[in-house]
Amino acid sequence: MEEAQKVNAHLLEENIALIKEVEKINKKLKSCESKLKRITLVEETLNRIIETNPLSVQVVDKKGKSKTVNDAFVTIFEEKPTKTYSIFTDAQLIAQGLTPFFDRLKQGEVVYFPDCYYFLHKRNSKRPDKKLWLRVVAFPVFADKTIPERYGFIHQDITQEKLAEVEIKRINTELQDMNKYIVEMREHERKNLGITIHDEIIPYISSLKFRLSTIHAIEDEAERNRFIHNLMDETATISENLKNTSMGLIPDTPNELDIHVAIQSFAHDFGFMNNLRVSCRLAPTLDMNHTVALLIFRIMKQALFNVAHHAEADKVDIKLKQNKSCFEFSVADNGKGITQQNILAKTSIGIRTMRDRVEFMGGIFRMTAGAKKGTILHVKLPKLK
Repeated sequence: MEEAQKVNAHLLEENIALIKEVEKINKKLKSCESKLKRITLVEETLNRIIETNPLSVQVVDKKGKSKTVNDAFVTIFEEKPTKTYSIFTDAQLIAQGLTPFFDRLKQGEVVYFPDCYYFLHKRNSKRPDKKLWLRVVAFPVFADKTIPERYGFIHQDITQEKLAEVEIKRINTELQDMNKYIVEMREHERKNLGITIHDEIIPYISSLKFRLSTIHAIEDEAERNRFIHNLMDETATISENLKNTSMGLIPDTPNELDIHVAIQSFAHDFGFMNNLRVSCRLAPTLDMNHTVALLIFRIMKQALFNVAHHAEADKVDIKLKQNKSCFEFSVADNGKGITQQNILAKTSIGIRTMRDRVEFMGGIFRMTAGAKKGTILHVKLPKLK
């Protein structure tokens, strides 16, 4: 009897223990069911966010492997991620120093990533060699209060914005270069003007003033007349030098310059007024910006002025053509020619001005004697963007 009671008591204890284990299992089961419901709710919430978001959205698991993406993601990246791909081990992103941002995300922070670039071809060799610029924000999704169950990434394609920034920088650089060029050119012209006035015009005027002061001492009328005639020649020389100088100061053309019309029109009018037969052979198509066109036009004006006043010519040939890397411009006359000494002389203001302007723009300036007679001015100017 006592033995039976002991067995029953033992069985009762085992039943109680089993009941307690079952209760524990039931509690764990309820906890798992509750957690599953929360996870399901998270999934449903994420799916609604993804489906209704116009931006690119990607949801990844704890290992960074993609769980779902929306249509906007496929539009940007041109494909869905493979099953083995993990955003946390992407070499392109790691190379840009994004690992610390991933670590913060895993710790439960909402993370705003720095603007990053992405080459589709490196991710998949079958994709085009296309570079994307992306602005990304990532957020953790919790199934409980401490451990993120998923991570959501929202991508904004800012490629066009970045390209615009690059273009703006390029334009700003060009504007800075142009402003620098304008300042340097102004200083260059001021220097030339100062040298011209100091070296050429002032000495002539001083000499003329001194000689005029002595005219009353000449008693012989014929000698006085010769003296006056010489003074008139000197006055004409001063006038010519002033004209040369003024050509560098007066604007030649409006901002919009058709080089064909400008050269042909001026050459025709100048030839008519100075009894010169001027022929123009210009390339029909010239990919020339305004700066180069204006310089060529001003050189042509100076060259024709020199021919009319010094060359004793009756014919001038003007040529302008375009090569791959430069423009070639020439003015040839059939006059008496010019010596190398005259070309290099300080008094040859117009020639010096033309040479300085061409060389300042990185061009080549030459003046040579013609094969039979006359003078040939030849200029090469680089193409400017």
